[in-house]
Amino acid sequence: MLFRDYSVYFWDVPGSHVNVGSVTVTDGDGNTDTATDDATVAYTDVLPVISVTKTASQSSVPETGGNVLFTYTVTNNSSEAVTITALSDDKLGRSQAMPTARWDRACDWSFLLL
Repeated sequence: MLFRDYSVYFWDVPGSHVNVGSVTVTDGDGNTDTATDDATVAYTDVLPVISVTKTASQSSVPETGGNVLFTYTVTNNSSEAVTITALSDDKLGRSQAMPTARWDRACDWSFLLL
């Protein structure tokens, strides 16, 4: 038996991968034979899985007001990079300035409430 590892990568393309192999042999008299076979590997879409933690820089402010920095820590728990497309806050509304880069594990997003 002969073994060889091969990594298959299919970024966001559900379906399958077909791999065809052929082997040709020759005996001591110069006679040859060839055999071919294939193997199919199905792959499925990886769904996004995130968690979010919101923290405040202060737990209280005087009744006259004060600055509080709210930080969102978004963690990507999936094996695929994702893009934040919306972030909303019940007091601040929806943020229009979203990070444009895809991210693999975690990012922080902060708001200053005056």
